Amino acid sequence: MTDYFFYGSLMDSDVLSAVAGERIEPSRLVPARLAGYVRLRRSNSAFPLLVEVPDESEIVEGVLVRGIGAAATRRLDRYESDGYVLIRKPVTTATGRQMANFYVPSRPGRATGQPWDFETWRRRHKRRLLRALKSARE
Repeated sequence: MTDYFFYGSLMDSDVLSAVAGERIEPSRLVPARLAGYVRLRRSNSAFPLLVEVPDESEIVEGVLVRGIGAAATRRLDRYESDGYVLIRKPVTTATGRQMANFYVPSRPGRATGQPWDFETWRRRHKRRLLRALKSARE
């Protein structure tokens, strides 16, 4: 079982459940913060671009999900595919710091310079992504 930090579309429990292949209850998504990164809108994409910066005061808000099993981990790896690499760094929750896995782009992307907003993504793109995930399973 592994702990993961999610900062983009996988912060949504419906999307995470569809990707992981098992129901991830919203109560398992614990607010968490990642220092030393910024989350920007990616050019020509609905998904965010996570960029490491030298300033530890820069924070990305996301969620920590504890206890992701082996089958769900394999599905997450397939979903993120070869466009991302898995790294492990500390994140901070209300109960303190702990290590967590998360995916970062394997090569630099083009960002708009604007912050990526989860609620905007949820309103504009969530339904389309869930339909695509469902179609991919069928």
